[in-house]
This record gives sequence, structure tokens and C-alpha cells, in this order.
Amino acid sequence: MKRIILLIAIGTIIFSCENKADNDKTKHAKNIILMIGDGMGVTQLYAAISVSDQPLNLEKFKNIGFHKTSSADNYITDSGAGGTAISTGHKTNNYYIAVDSSGKELKTITEYVKEDGLAAGVVVTSNITHATPASFVAHIDHRTKCENIAFDILNLGLDLFIGGGENFFIERSDSLNLIDSLKERGYQILNNMDEISLIDTGKLAGFTAFDHLPSIKEGRGDMLDSSLKTALKLLNHNPNGFFLLVEGSQIDWGGHDKDIDYVISEILDFDKAVGR
Repeated sequence: MKRIILLIAIGTIIFSCENKADNDKTKHAKNIILMIGDGMGVTQLYAAISVSDQPLNLEKFKNIGFHKTSSADNYITDSGAGGTAISTGHKTNNYYIAVDSSGKELKTITEYVKEDGLAAGVVVTSNITHATPASFVAHIDHRTKCENIAFDILNLGLDLFIGGGENFFIERSDSLNLIDSLKERGYQILNNMDEISLIDTGKLAGFTAFDHLPSIKEGRGDMLDSSLKTALKLLNHNPNGFFLLVEGSQIDWGGHDKDIDYVISEILDFDKAVGR
């Protein structure tokens, strides 16, 4: 079952609500960090808690919430409908990406923040055109249309994105080379974490795999946490603030494979990023 659990982690969306001592006015959040553990519910989380030698960062949250995840056309949602519900606030059909059940485009939080002059970025452990990140950067009537999603990413004007999926930008049925188009729009195109971690400024398209990334068990290493560190460094250059989506994409894949070790290793990797 494809489920997306929004980590209301003051981690999912990080808000600051402290009162200023001098004028007693509420301090509003400048930055928004949305962290999604795809396919992670309390059962999967408890499994990770049970095997960890140390308390997880996810255990430190003072608030937790639950929500109903049914899509517009199915009791069981998928990452397209689930991601769209989070990115737009609207239910839609399974497989749909930021469009309503009639196919009309729904405005995403990414588009709102870009209009307001904030920076925006995406960091995932899947390919960048996968259903969850796609729901924040594209509008399409089926999640499998990855070439169309890649084109929407180009036109959206993200400040950075890091993940797999370079193939959908260059090995395309329309023969377009979107890597060249990204370069023309000022993006630095990087393909390994050593290079990505050294970037200090500018727009970044970080393709860490040609398609999907390997799992933690297959040797992905600290890609997620390292990418998050780079993203925060780059996005903080915008004085207006930023929106950043971070997804632990492969927790869900472990569930589909019925592989508890896969699930737990991906949760622990995601938890490390949550603690940054």
C-alpha cells in the first residue's frame, strides 16, 4: 500500500512561535522545511525505534498528528494523490500530480513561495520526477509521465534539486536535452556528492543517479543528510526565506518489498536528516 505520512515534525513544517521579550509580538517563521517519510506510519517507526541503540530524533517531537489519507477516487491513496494533498491542500485521484480530479491544475506551495520571492528546493532519495516530489513541482494527469514532469521542473525555476532521474532530462522521446536547457538557465549540473557538498552558492541541479538511487543497504551512504546540508547552505542565501522538501523516498519501497531491514535502514537514514 502506498502511503505518505506527513511528519508534523515541527520537522515537517518548522515554525517558530516564541514571543519577543521586548515587544511581545509573535515571531513568524522565515523558512519552511517539509520532511516526508514515504510509506512510514507508526508501525514502521516503532520498528526502527525498537532496534535503535539511541533514541531517534523523531521521538523528540512534542506534537504528533494523524490524518485520513483516502484519495478522491480510492480508499487507499498513492503518492500522487497523497503528495498533491500535501502540496496543494486538495484531494485528487490516484496517480494524478497537482491537478484535481477533472485534470485542472492546482497551485502548489512551491509556486506560492516562488511568487513571494522565497527560494525553493527539493532533496529526495528517489529520482526527482517520482510521484511525491513531482506533486510539488509539476502538473500532470499521471505520475508515470516522467518526461513531462522533468519539463515542468525546468520551467518552475527551483533554486536547487538533488536526487536521481537524470535519464528523464536527456534520454527523451522528444530528443530534447534538458540538461543543456538547465545550464542555459544558470544551473550547475553536478553528478556526485563530493562535488555537491562543496557548492557554496548558485542554482544547483544535483543528479546523484541516472535513475533511482541505491538503497542504504546497497551503499547510498549519507547522501540524504549531506544533500540537506548543502541545500540549507544554498537556500539560506535568499533573505526572504525558503521552502525545502526533503523525502526519505525508499522507506516505502522496503514496505512494498516486505523487507523490514530495508524499511528500518531507510528510516534511520531519514531520522539522521531530521536531526540536522
